[in-house]
Amino acid sequence: GRHCLLSGRPLTFVRTSAARPAALTVRRGDGRTLKLAFAAGQQSWTAPAGFFVGGGRYRLTLAGRSQQLTITPLPLPTGADATATLDTIAQGLAAAGCQRQFALMADRIAPARP
Repeated sequence: GRHCLLSGRPLTFVRTSAARPAALTVRRGDGRTLKLAFAAGQQSWTAPAGFFVGGGRYRLTLAGRSQQLTITPLPLPTGADATATLDTIAQGLAAAGCQRQFALMADRIAPARP
């Protein structure tokens, strides 16, 4: 599916079961690959930000299963006002079609708002 990330920020992959070691391969549209090695017990792995510059389609392969992912970069908000920053990110998610991320963000910040 489609996922948004802030330009220049790393992307963290999280797996649901960390009982065994696993290797995740991420392949960009230009053929460049990134191999992430999860140790037994390791639930997350943070990929370098530079690998996802420009967005586009990526193929993720884990344990013989493959899935396509579309990354849409969002501009990194500037400014010190946390509320304005959250609003900018939320607007970017909605405009880019990253509805699941938008809904998750809205659910998490709504209780904190007056």
